[in-house]
Amino acid sequence: MKLAFVSDFHLGYNDDALEQARAGLRKAKEVADAIICPGDLFDTRVPKQEVLHDSIKLFSEFQGCNAVKVSVITNEGITQTFNAPLAIYGNHDRRAKGLSNPLHLLDSAQLALNFHTKKILLEKDGERVVIQGLGGLPDSMAKEALKLVDFKPEKNAFNVFVFHQSVYEVAPVDETFLSINDLPAGFDLYVDGHIHWPNQLNQGGRMLLLPGSTVVTQLKEKESEGKGFYLYDTLAKTFEFIKIKTRPFYFKQ
Repeated sequence: MKLAFVSDFHLGYNDDALEQARAGLRKAKEVADAIICPGDLFDTRVPKQEVLHDSIKLFSEFQGCNAVKVSVITNEGITQTFNAPLAIYGNHDRRAKGLSNPLHLLDSAQLALNFHTKKILLEKDGERVVIQGLGGLPDSMAKEALKLVDFKPEKNAFNVFVFHQSVYEVAPVDETFLSINDLPAGFDLYVDGHIHWPNQLNQGGRMLLLPGSTVVTQLKEKESEGKGFYLYDTLAKTFEFIKIKTRPFYFKQ
């Protein structure tokens, strides 16, 4: 099964954000069996109505985008759900407990499946892939949240854990950041949003992919390397970074 990890659209940030998110999703639909978005679909917690309007039109294009059977695993069993991109929220579109964030709206409209703290089963030609996710949290709370939820891989499946946090091995700024060693054990693949340029790490047998953003939001040298998404093959256990067309960004020193 081929999975596309397309992250950090930051819809509403500028005019590029919408068109480059569309470019990433369209290319992902062409090459992948399923589309997974690791957070920060929106740039703000309460987007303007114009941004919500554009996002609804955008995600309407990708209903039925997954060439797999999509189900939710609950304590009561397996419930089939709607076919749309799978997504978690990030730190930009996170709101306080009890309040609806923009991803909740897309989920209610069946335009994106919010899999925060859920288990999603993907099935195709006898292959089973289970996706679990944790939406963006304050960095000081992430380690405790992982302990409370106690994520565990499913048997007889390829298991993917998706999250949206700072990672100390990528940005050794604050010791409260999650370490790769803090991630739940036993998953075949880990994918993190939040960091805006693509990266990959393999530490202690844990493969971590960071797809980066689809839009330039920072004046940093790494932003000039191009935007896109990771395509991961769960059978071959290989991956490639697929670039999308973006506005050129030049960094000179």
